[in-house]
This record gives sequence, C-alpha cells and structure tokens, in this order.
Amino acid sequence: MDRRTLLSTLAGSSLVGTAGCLDDPLGTETDTRAPTDETVETTPTDEAVGLSVTNEDDEPHSVSLRVEDGDETLLERTVDVDPGVGRLVEGRLVGEGAYRVVAELDDGPRLDYRWRVTSELGFLDIVVRDGGRLEPRQRAESTPTGGDGDGPYTVSGADDVLTPPNVEIRNWSDEDAVVAVSISHEGDRFFERSFEATTDREVLTEPVVASKAVYRVVAELRSAARRTTSGDVAETDDGRRATYEWNVAGNWPLLAVLVDEDGTLRIGCDWPHETEIAVENADEESRTVAVTLSDGEGVVAEATRTVSPGDGRVRLDVPMGDEFRLRVETEAGTDEAEYIDCYCRSSTAEISIEDGVPTVDSYVAVCE
Repeated sequence: MDRRTLLSTLAGSSLVGTAGCLDDPLGTETDTRAPTDETVETTPTDEAVGLSVTNEDDEPHSVSLRVEDGDETLLERTVDVDPGVGRLVEGRLVGEGAYRVVAELDDGPRLDYRWRVTSELGFLDIVVRDGGRLEPRQRAESTPTGGDGDGPYTVSGADDVLTPPNVEIRNWSDEDAVVAVSISHEGDRFFERSFEATTDREVLTEPVVASKAVYRVVAELRSAARRTTSGDVAETDDGRRATYEWNVAGNWPLLAVLVDEDGTLRIGCDWPHETEIAVENADEESRTVAVTLSDGEGVVAEATRTVSPGDGRVRLDVPMGDEFRLRVETEAGTDEAEYIDCYCRSSTAEISIEDGVPTVDSYVAVCE
C-alpha cells in the first residue's frame, strides 16, 4: 500500500507504529533540550499532549523545533524526516495553556505558531507540505452540534471492523469553515454533526461505525466561520456539498473530509497523495502509455509517459482516496482493471506491454 500516505495519516496519533502493514519509522534526532533546575508547571500528566513532524514533501528535510512557555524553553530539537515519514517528537510534553512553537527547515522556511492546548485542542503535528512549506496541524476533539452520540453504528449480520473508524476533517483553504457531516445506512441516518474546521486543525470525531458495510456520506459547508468580537461564530450560508458511497471493507478504514486549498469539498477513504504504477515494457522500442483513473463521475487523474524498454513507472496525483477504474491505453490496444486506493486497503498494479499491447494486473493489499 501507499506507505507515504499511511504514515502521514498516522503521524501525531496513538496509532503510530501499530498498523499491521507498517514498520516503525526511522529518523535521526539531535536533542538540544535546555536543562532546567526547577520543576516546570507543565510536567507531563495523563492529560499532557505532545507534537510530531510529518514530511508530505517528495524530498527529505531537517526540521528544527523549539517550544517555549514564556521565557522558558521546554524543548529544542532537530528531526530528520524522509519523504512520507511521520516522526513522534514528544508524546507528552505540555498541559493546558498557550505555548510558542518555532519550526524551521534546513533550507530556510520558518513557522512561528501559537499552540493553544485546551480540553478540546491538543496534539500538534508540524507538517512539511509539497514544495517545502511548513503547516501546523492541530488535532481537535469533535464538538458536535447535533446527533445523539450513541457510539459506533452496527449492521446486523455484518462482519465487525477491527478498528472502528473516526471521521477526520481537515481544512487546507485560507478560510475557516463549518462543515456538516451526515452518515446513513440504507436510509437510516445515524450520524449528523457540525464542526468548526479552522485552517490549522484536524477535527477527529468519536468512532462512527463498527460493521463492514456500504454507507452514504454527505458533507456540506453550511457556513463560513467568522469570530466576532465576543468570540462567537457568525454563520453565513454556503452551497458547497459533496456525497460519497463509503465502502467499509478493510480492518483499518478511514473517512476523510477535506476542504481543499481552492475551497472544494471532498470526501474519500484516504487523503490526497501521489500513487505510482509500475510498467514493464517487454518490447525492444519505447512505448507511449496513457493511464487514467476514473470514478462514477469521470476521470479524476491521468498521466501519459513514454516508457523505454525495461521497467518504468507512471505517477498519478490522486485528489482523494476512492475505488476507481484504471484504464491503460497505447496505440495498439487498451486494458482496464479495478484500482482501490484507500487507507490500509489499496491496489498494487503493474502494466505489462508486449508487442505494443498493454495488460494490467492488479491485486488488493490490506493491513492486518
């Protein structure tokens, strides 16, 4: 499966290193933590939270971190992270309060962030985005404005999910938003919540389903969140809406809801990422191959590449994890196959070209 996507999703959560298809991520740390002679008021307790670093870029990076509480430095550390790797820097560092976090990349970009920890806002992930941009991503426990919160939904006669999934909501746009999410099964709507999705947080709900089945998910941007001088949220109407048929078939399912950089609302079974498909050209001359991924509404990703004799790869930017049809075309023919690109349930595909004619072999790998 796509190790890069899996690691970046796990970074900063209690699942790091526990998924059955992962090894523990490796990296190099240089600890220059300042010594102190007295007990710090934020000594880790059961409620203490920490921070991590995730590299979503295609290049390795060295990230220098400093966490301050007023005039006191609580942590100063440098972490080396390879592409697609998430590193836990400190699991239990601070309790409730406000802290300054300064993060710097080896090649210059710098982030100065006010880390606010409350009963609802906790773990902080410093993310290196594509192109070497730094982004704070803080996990927020859900604060529902609707629904009864009766626990994970079960379907009579269906197999159980090994790990009941949460709904995870991220906002990559420049504006805060309020996102409403509803989930139903065969007309039975059992989950309906609204969440404040600010640009620097990842919202995480309670587990929502316990059974393997197909669910209908609807997400709406009902309003744009604007803080008034009193601290309240002023809401304005918004017409953006997305629907999704969520096939919960694996042991580690994920429901991802994203407000993308351009404001587009997306739902899927994994976050946006790059996927690679192997190509074996058995001919003695180069062949041009066109590869597309399609869902029920049309083409979502496509790439064309000329492959020399031997082995090659085609890379596709997947806007959101889903179950797709993979189509391969050359001048001499076409072939298609199912292509699943979900968290912990994804296809490995290989394109073979012989006498100019393409053939696709695909199988699905899951985390146990």
